[in-house]
Amino acid sequence: MATPTSSPGYTLITLGTPITVSGSGAVVSGNTVTIVDGGAYRVVGTLADGMIEVDTAGTVELTLAGMALTHAAGPAIDVSNAESVSLVLAAGTTNTLVDGADYTGYEAKGTLFSNDTLEISGSGALQVTGHYKHAIVSDDDLIIHGGVITLAATTDGLHANDDISVYGGTIHVVQAHDALESEGTLSIYDGALNLAPEDDGIIAEDTLTIHGGTIYVSTGTEGIESKNNIVINGGSITITVSDDGLNATNDITVNGGQIYANSTAGDAVDSNGTLHFTGGLTVALGANVPEGGLDCDNCQIVFNGGTVVGAGGRNSTPSSNSAQRVVVMSSRPVGTAIRFLRDDGVDAFVFRVTKTYQSMIYTAPELLPNRTYTAYTGGTISGGTDFYGLYTGATYTGGSVWTTFNTNAVVTTIGGPPGP
Repeated sequence: MATPTSSPGYTLITLGTPITVSGSGAVVSGNTVTIVDGGAYRVVGTLADGMIEVDTAGTVELTLAGMALTHAAGPAIDVSNAESVSLVLAAGTTNTLVDGADYTGYEAKGTLFSNDTLEISGSGALQVTGHYKHAIVSDDDLIIHGGVITLAATTDGLHANDDISVYGGTIHVVQAHDALESEGTLSIYDGALNLAPEDDGIIAEDTLTIHGGTIYVSTGTEGIESKNNIVINGGSITITVSDDGLNATNDITVNGGQIYANSTAGDAVDSNGTLHFTGGLTVALGANVPEGGLDCDNCQIVFNGGTVVGAGGRNSTPSSNSAQRVVVMSSRPVGTAIRFLRDDGVDAFVFRVTKTYQSMIYTAPELLPNRTYTAYTGGTISGGTDFYGLYTGATYTGGSVWTTFNTNAVVTTIGGPPGP
């Protein structure tokens, strides 16, 4: 094979003592390498105390291809100026960025900081530790396309002054105050997010939209929060927190997806505006009175589709204008199996109580209008698929009749108080 005569198409930056540059567009001063021209750059090597700076009017593609960089008194990567920066995580590589607890002479707000739009892609791994403030932060937009990203930070794992968009990749936040925080909108289209924050899992100042992906919030105070609206169109969401699982200052709309929200001391789903369900599968388990499963201030919950279980100390009132039938039931002991058998022999509800509650709301397409149902408790459930106590395709045997009811009205209450 002939020896290639052309350049590889990028400038190679090798971290070390000293830092070396093969190609054009980057200059070295002491332990700092500064990218001064737009173009493609590739970084390898290890540096115990130094920094990569980007200061150019152009667009920069920066590929991390097996590198480790620590800066004792500032950010590890500081994009002070660029049209935009595309950070690529090279396949098969692990890359590490660590900052210092005190910044001297830098306006950056985290270990990987960009003053302009920052996009992250590729299939490699990136581990970022933020001792000063955030782990990854953009004063513009922050866009994640790929990579296996592990974050630990004093404040936020991912932070953007404008919008955050996640299209793919795997994000592990192992330590942070808030895992993801956007001061604009926040949109998740795909990817896997495993979040263990101290406070909020995901928080946005503006509308927060989830189209897909897998989200686990395993610790913290609030699971997913918006200072405006939350819209869930798809995805798999699992939340276990101390306060509200889902919380919006204005409206919450669930059009699809699978949601499990468990609050140990608050509401599982809490809207300070309206609360609408049009599709999806939701199991929302809140705390005892005065908290609950489904809460919307000064409104009634509209159920126009989907399968929803909301249980806790209380629930807000289901709207009689809902397109789908709703049953409100009183408490059953933990471990109790509940079954609704429709008059044509179809199981409309098979559920095992996993948490103490005083009021439960249930709605599903299986609750048909103007039909008669027999409610059983105390039986045995076998087989099928278990989604946090809600079974599909299972076999219910034994038990005793709790009550019978019909669905002539949109909302039916069984078992006596407490209701909504």
